[in-house]
Amino acid sequence: MKEPSTPPATLLLTSEVARQQAQAEKLTLLVAKNTTGYFGVMHTKPDKHNPYKAQVWRGRKHVRLGSFATAEEAALCFARSPEGRAEAAKRAAAAAMTSEVARQQARRRS
Repeated sequence: MKEPSTPPATLLLTSEVARQQAQAEKLTLLVAKNTTGYFGVMHTKPDKHNPYKAQVWRGRKHVRLGSFATAEEAALCFARSPEGRAEAAKRAAAAAMTSEVARQQARRRS
């Protein structure tokens, strides 16, 4: 008699493990002022098994990247996407520009 097959175990990333994985991959989990706290992540019904969704806009289309148990896991998925990498680079450039402008203004005042 054949043994019943068991489905493959899914890897559930806890919030802490997702943050550590992002750091290991040199990715930024982008912070946002929304209910999840992360850019590209939305929260659906709280009674669902995977209530967090990672999503991007590609061209003019809204694309879901997946459903996740934690906001950090969804944010990691977003950060791995081309859109997530582009947004992180854009924010880093803006922060660098802001820092440079602040330094220039400080030099002018002194």
